[in-house]
Amino acid sequence: MSTLNWNELLSETICFFFSSVKDFIICNISSIYLSLVVINLFSLYLQYYDNRISILEQKLSKNLLNIDICDSSSDSETEDTLEKVLYERVAKSKKEIIDAMYILLEKNPSLKNTEVSKKLGLTSLQHSGYITLIFLKENPELFIRDDETKLWNSIL
Repeated sequence: MSTLNWNELLSETICFFFSSVKDFIICNISSIYLSLVVINLFSLYLQYYDNRISILEQKLSKNLLNIDICDSSSDSETEDTLEKVLYERVAKSKKEIIDAMYILLEKNPSLKNTEVSKKLGLTSLQHSGYITLIFLKENPELFIRDDETKLWNSIL
């Protein structure tokens, strides 16, 4: 009888083991499949938004330049239009920088041009303050410099 019990026990153990392995494999295959589906969906999602972003970037660049390339009859007209639009954008940016410098000097009088540059983030390693010096000197109706201290102030 003890041999029979041993055989039955061994048989049940083997059946349980294979049943567990089978369930384990099925469970893992299901998990892997689900993971692949999720990864595939996420990949499609990223492709969709990547395409949307590139389309939006193209539209944005056209809108910022205010140019419809299809309307231009020649390359020289396109270049002239591009130069005009870029000139207008730079002029607008320059005005905004000068406005910011005026507000800064109004709130913080008596600054050196390098200090103005640093506070507005207009510095480079080699030429700190040159761009603000140009803007300050070009606008004597807005800014005045003390010749002794070389400090700039806004004209109130």
